[in-house]
Order: sequence, then structure tokens, then C-alpha cells
Amino acid sequence: MKRITTIICFSALLAACAPSYEKGEDKSVIPNTGSPVSDVLPAEKNAELEAYWLENVSSNITQFNCIVCHSDTSIAGHTGWVMLANNQENYLETNLSRTLSYINAVEGNGQTLINKAQGLNHGGGEVLKAGSDNAEKLSGFVELATSTSVGTPDIPNTGNEPSDAVSETRQAAMSFYISKLENALIQPDCYVCHQSNGVAKNSDLIFIGSNVNDYESFNANTVINFTQGSESNFNNFLLKPIGQSHTGKKIFEVTSDHAKNISEFLSLVEGIVDAPEVSVITPSNAQASVLLGEVFFVWDMSGEHDGFEIQRKQSNGDWLTVSTQAKDASLYRDNSVVNGQDYQYRIRAKLGSDFSNYSTALNVSIN
Repeated sequence: MKRITTIICFSALLAACAPSYEKGEDKSVIPNTGSPVSDVLPAEKNAELEAYWLENVSSNITQFNCIVCHSDTSIAGHTGWVMLANNQENYLETNLSRTLSYINAVEGNGQTLINKAQGLNHGGGEVLKAGSDNAEKLSGFVELATSTSVGTPDIPNTGNEPSDAVSETRQAAMSFYISKLENALIQPDCYVCHQSNGVAKNSDLIFIGSNVNDYESFNANTVINFTQGSESNFNNFLLKPIGQSHTGKKIFEVTSDHAKNISEFLSLVEGIVDAPEVSVITPSNAQASVLLGEVFFVWDMSGEHDGFEIQRKQSNGDWLTVSTQAKDASLYRDNSVVNGQDYQYRIRAKLGSDFSNYSTALNVSIN
């Protein structure tokens, strides 16, 4: 608990010495309002959006008309759409990412952007006349940004995924992170920079957005693995967002609930004792079918192994081992089944004295 104690003591010292917080000072320079889809769009769509943004929107619209109010220190700095000026680093890619965030955060935000630019419910009045060339260009960008249906991409295997056997201590840390940090802090304030196309894309902490299936668990494991990586990572997960050596400046106050939640999360991370990894992978694509009164049970196996164990269960009975198969086997024929009965089958691989997890149980009815 030494690191946690150090953080808490240091946090208390900062709270006592920190200057008062003024509006516009020390707040995050990247206020994310949604979940950009740029990290899961096809490469050609990204290129098309970037080219259109550069040619038709950035200099002609956002930098010419919008930046005067929609910057982090100006009158619209509290809104959900905040831009960087063209003298700031990475302003093109950051502004594109922020605009995609806004458009995709809530259905209808794209049309809202168009309407406000034309003076509808806009504190800044009309900046693009309806039917003008620039109004058409903005409408074209919104249409292009929303024309791609974003499905559920495959999440790359980066080692952040939990094993089949997640320890209770890791699950406790994950559950706390998901309930207290992910949607309250990470998605709104951290993701826009710490994503594959963000300004912090070269850092060791990269998140996926809420438009990706199971993003909460994936990001939870990302953070756990990151904070377990070194004492510096462990401490920086709290110290950077309270403004210590953080390019994104201060995200929250040291006395805030966010700081308290991160400290509690880090305490849980320190207590993680991971379950031992399973050294043998589970057979895949298991299938069971009935032909001429026999059950044909098949499977695939790609990992290292030296045999298989097949189990069967009848109605509410117990699982019983009905066969052991050699290394090169991929089919088991069960001719001992009884007509009118229901069965379940499952399989696991073995390697020496180690076994994989069982496959998902398959139901078979004998008619």
C-alpha cells in the first residue's frame, strides 16, 4: 500500500497548495462529448473524410467562422464542440476527431451543427447562409461522416483481454472501474486524446470508444495492465489528470470524486492476484448432430495438445466422460444413445497433465 499512501499524501499536499481554479484555466483542452468512430472506420473512409475536411471545412468554415467562439478559452468553450486554432499542434486531426465525436455522440447532432451554423438556436447567429457554397460543404461533410454504418469491429488481441478464468481480485477492480470511471471520466475526458487517432496516440495508454462492443471491459483491462506495468504508470494514472506533467493539463481537482475513485481503483489493482493462465486452448467450432440414431460430435483444434476428453450429460444427470480421443481426432460417434432422450456434449483438450476449459455444452435430442 506504500504507493497508494504516497499518492494520497501528495494529493493532500496539492490540495493545500494549489492555486484557485479559474474558468478556462487548467481545464482539459480536449473536452470530448461522444465517441469518435474514426478508430473503427475503414482506412479508405478515414482518408476520404480527412481529404474533405482539409479541402472544404477546416480553413473555410471552422478556422474562418467558428474558432473565434468555439475555442477552449472563448465564449463557447463550455459547449460540446470546441476547436483548436491553426497555430496549435495537430489542430487538423484534433478538430476532425472532435467534430466526428460531436456528430456521432447523439443522433441528430450532425443536423444540429448545420442548423446552428445557419442561425437556428445559435448564440452566434447566422455564420453560413442557407444555400451558400460553404453551407453546402458543411452539409456534405456531415452526410459523408454519417454515411458509413459502423458495425462491431474485431478488437485486436493486444493482451488486454482477460483469460477465461478471471480472478475475483481482478474482477473486483474491473467492476469498480466500469461503474465509477469508464463512462464518468474515461469516455468524456480521456478517450478523445488517448485513442488510436488522437493526439496521445503514441502513449502507452490507448482506449477504444463506446461504439465498440464490450468497450468497458476491454478498457478496464487496458488500464489494469498499464498500471501494473510500472510504479510510474501506477502513480501517473492519478497524477497526470490532476495536472502533473500532463499535456492535456488538469482534468479534475485533486479533491474531486474522480480523484477519490481513482485512488480506490488503484488500491484494488494493488490487490490483484490473477488466476493462472490456462496453457491449453479450448477446442473450437464444436458441433453435434444426429444421423441414423447416432450422435456425430465434431470439433476443430489449432493449439498444442496431445489428446481430448469428451463428456456427455443426460437430462438432469451428471457429466460423465464417455470417450478419450487421440491427438489427431476430430470426430466422435456415439451409438449408445437412447431414442427419445436429450443429451449434452462438451469437449476439452489435454496436454500432459494440463487440460483446457470445456467447450460450450451442445444440446442433442434423439428422435
